[in-house]
Amino acid sequence: MDFSDGTPCWRQVNFHDLDTGTEFFRQTAGWEIPPGDPDLDGYALASVAGQPVSGV
Repeated sequence: MDFSDGTPCWRQVNFHDLDTGTEFFRQTAGWEIPPGDPDLDGYALASVAGQPVSGV
């Protein structure tokens, strides 16, 4: 992904319902979201085409 200067390039997303929230972004934004790290309260890095785009 290429970003011009000043373009936001990272998102941090918090969900009350992790399964519903991650499925929403899988379907609408094409994010690939692996299972979260249990040692980090389920935190995971979402990616698109292998490039990280958000923490969830």
